[in-house]
Amino acid sequence: MINYIDVEADNISPYTQKQWHKETNEGKRTMSSPLLSLKRTETYLRSIMSTYDFGLEYRLTVLAPGTTIYSSKEPYLTSYVDERSFERWLMEKRMLSTPLKHSQLMMAEKLLKHTRTAAVKRPEWEESSIEE
Repeated sequence: MINYIDVEADNISPYTQKQWHKETNEGKRTMSSPLLSLKRTETYLRSIMSTYDFGLEYRLTVLAPGTTIYSSKEPYLTSYVDERSFERWLMEKRMLSTPLKHSQLMMAEKLLKHTRTAAVKRPEWEESSIEE
């Protein structure tokens, strides 16, 4: 699971469990911790995995390729990828022999069973089916 951070900051650093500091030319400001949404997503995925008795290994990743993350240590099963480590991380992902594994596709299928789609037919779609 990846949480992409797109902030205008020279660097960011964890401050508390719920807040991080971002430093810019104007000074230091607080922002919500990206780990909050990752943990929320992890809880949802774990509940679906337990419903289907399905095991899948995963890591939480905070991805910030445009800034530097200063942290003394990363939480368990979590990695921080910033501008210093982004190229290496990207090359590792490109070098994977199978980018999608069967178990990941099975998990995606399980997730789709728990989603709701709200769609509206567009007028263009109606016209193209009449012309054919």
